[in-house]
Amino acid sequence: MNGKVFILALSTIAAGLVELIVGGILPEIADDFHISLSSAGQLITVFALIYAIAGPVLLVLTAKIERKKLYLMTLFIFFLGNILTYFAPNFSVMMILRIISAMSTALIVVLSLTIAAKIVSPAHQAKALGLIYMGISSSLVLGVPVGILISNTFGWRIIFLGIAVVSIGSMILIALFLERIPGGKTVPLKTQLKAVASAKIGTAHLATLFMLAGHYTLYAYFTPFLETNLHLSSYWISICYFVFGIAAISGGAFGGSFRINWDQKSNHHRYQYICSCACCSAVFHILFSCLLASHDDLGSVKLGIGTAAAELFDSNGSGNFGYPTKL
Repeated sequence: MNGKVFILALSTIAAGLVELIVGGILPEIADDFHISLSSAGQLITVFALIYAIAGPVLLVLTAKIERKKLYLMTLFIFFLGNILTYFAPNFSVMMILRIISAMSTALIVVLSLTIAAKIVSPAHQAKALGLIYMGISSSLVLGVPVGILISNTFGWRIIFLGIAVVSIGSMILIALFLERIPGGKTVPLKTQLKAVASAKIGTAHLATLFMLAGHYTLYAYFTPFLETNLHLSSYWISICYFVFGIAAISGGAFGGSFRINWDQKSNHHRYQYICSCACCSAVFHILFSCLLASHDDLGSVKLGIGTAAAELFDSNGSGNFGYPTKL
């Protein structure tokens, strides 16, 4: 594996922390700005919305810019967003900074994926992409749990200062070791939108939409739920996030390795694998929804069951059967 992929993964760890850490420190942010928990939760909603839109749009707009230069520029904006978040005087300013961070984070992740695929041989592309996603998952395994403990001791703002320091390290490593990569053609947005209209790709996105909706609904209010309903301390909350992250990074590692032999499997074996994964995930969502039901969280119950249904639908031959089979 090309060592430069690990440098790109380091950047995605910082990007993942900016995206995910807010869920773990939501009560502290709400208390600091004297706002409700639901209002503070909009920091996650707005970030996710901007992230989803900015990724493909910015990639198209910056297609002709040399990749290394663009990466360093994006990391610098990312650095500024985190430094200014540390000094954010009120909730409105932090919301604006979250928008800036979301745009830079989206471009960092997309660039990391595209560059990683270019600097390794075709045989190692799946592992390289899996490593990038593992970088994001790693922020769940260690970053978020440690961040919660640090926030409990030194305050939530120090976390963003730490992320800014990590981004500086990434900039230095990329400036020193990553070669110049010329910009190239990219798929126009209009073509990308047309592709979503196809049955396979459209249902794949639909399943992903429900899956991530369930994931982030849980993740956004995981800390308040653990504190209010289960009365856990910050230490045990960190343990819960650690277990959460271990599951995420293990899935990324397994998926990257499994992808290498995916094209060699028959459609029958692919179908069995997809159905097994979907059923396991669906059972988990239903069981967790029942746990939430015991605390009268009807909205989360509906979303959990909806997520399970989407996963089963997607595995039932009507949706994302065997997609994607090519990088």
